[in-house]
Amino acid sequence: MIKETLKIWFDVFKTEIIDDLKVILENIYNIDKLGFSIGIIKAGKVFTDIRLSSKYQAQLNRQEWITVIECICTDGFLTQLYIIFKGQNVNLQWIPSNLPEGWRIALS
Repeated sequence: MIKETLKIWFDVFKTEIIDDLKVILENIYNIDKLGFSIGIIKAGKVFTDIRLSSKYQAQLNRQEWITVIECICTDGFLTQLYIIFKGQNVNLQWIPSNLPEGWRIALS
């Protein structure tokens, strides 16, 4: 049922937006924004290797928030991935040394 619903949506989108309004495919983008926290969280489940002896404890207000933005065009063009840290300084320990080529780090 989901497949049929999506097909109907895309057919209407093609007819009423792309064809009727003469929208060029290179002008259609999908942008996704994802937010998540790093560090110690107030509550949550932690999955670890049973051989590790570390203890994980929640501490209020001890996490940092990260925003990740990605964008793709209908013609297949991808923008660079943006990772946005909250604050004026970045803890470089949070950033892997082998960051994939093209990823961008920014501060809010």
